[in-house]
Amino acid sequence: MSLSVSQVTSQGLTLQTLPDLFTQMAQGLMTTYGPNIDLNPESPDANLINIFCQGQINMLQFGQQVYNSYDPDQAQGIALDLRCAINNVKRRAGTYTQQAITITTNLPTSVVGTLVGLDTSTNPFTVSDNNGVQYELLVGTTFDGTGTFTLAFQASNSGPVQSALNTIQFIVGSVNGVASVTNGEAPTFLGTAQETDAQLRLRRQQSVALPSKSWYQGLYAAITQVASNIDAIVYENQGAVTDSNGVPGHSIWVIIDDNQLLPGPPTPPNQGPVSNEYAKIIYIHKGAGCGQKVNTTNGFALPVETPDGSLYTIYFDIPILTQLYVSVTATTLPGGPAVDAGAMRQDIYDHFSSGADEYTIATPADFSAIVAYLKDNYPGISFGGPGVSLTSGSGYANLLLSAANSKFVLGTNPSPGVAANILINGT
Repeated sequence: MSLSVSQVTSQGLTLQTLPDLFTQMAQGLMTTYGPNIDLNPESPDANLINIFCQGQINMLQFGQQVYNSYDPDQAQGIALDLRCAINNVKRRAGTYTQQAITITTNLPTSVVGTLVGLDTSTNPFTVSDNNGVQYELLVGTTFDGTGTFTLAFQASNSGPVQSALNTIQFIVGSVNGVASVTNGEAPTFLGTAQETDAQLRLRRQQSVALPSKSWYQGLYAAITQVASNIDAIVYENQGAVTDSNGVPGHSIWVIIDDNQLLPGPPTPPNQGPVSNEYAKIIYIHKGAGCGQKVNTTNGFALPVETPDGSLYTIYFDIPILTQLYVSVTATTLPGGPAVDAGAMRQDIYDHFSSGADEYTIATPADFSAIVAYLKDNYPGISFGGPGVSLTSGSGYANLLLSAANSKFVLGTNPSPGVAANILINGT
């Protein structure tokens, strides 16, 4: 009888099966002790063989994991990081939630922030919510006396950390002069989780395809493969005069939506490794002799060192976030379910804030798409206008166009607070 063999061939890795291992080991025992050994499934000999075979299977499966880890489309964890490094692709770390917190003081005092010059403090002023989620002050501040001040804090842990309104009320440790703290506003920036294996694999696949694209497509692909869930748009003006988007002749305008570029304290966009990486990508991929649209106050002007040692300024913008207001009328059809306004608000927010139908840069707001989405999820309910608007409570329309450098947002996640941007039957 021919038994399978564990081996690596031109067809890949093949492993022995448990029945083949059992037969092979049983034949070896019969050769040693004679053909009359008891191999009944309940016998001691059969149980001992099964123990040995299971140990062998475990080792073979370990070898299979090692073998698979050499394939970046199958590798996991650290092994995937090592494979992606060959293509100069690194896993995107998680980002931190930034939260405005109001501090009330009753004496002159100073509080230490995490950012001290170019160093990081190991003992910043820290507060927490009633679930123990902690936030650290970003920039140290001195208070002359009694007063109320709003300062920027950052969550101690990375990821989409957030606290319900007015629940950050506890001071970690004793701080003389600080009477109370609270969070009366939603997070200014919601952190993101570390890039998953699946997201990293996709970016690596995109990165190795870059050389096959034109410069225009290559620039867009290079920007969007920096991290998962990056939104970007590249406007190109091939004419000789400035176009309707304000792009000069024979120039480009790059707009990148990446949470790590959002404005930080006090107001300028965050400049650091991420923004410098985008600047280098634009420098490498933009066409020879191609001009640029000078950035707005919502963007970057970053020097990139050229091969001869000189500096070349790269310009790019981040989108202007435009609040979009939605008002939907919902009526239960005969035999249909009751209107659950809270669930509908959450569904609208989740669907149009992420995924295939997320509002991206310059994407118009189409009210009919919102109605169609709700109808698919709530077939027993009829939906209608008023519509979408740039103003809360008025000016509703069926379609709103977005500016070339803006992006519609539906406020903040309704789960910890009130979805003020989305109304169902007026509430």
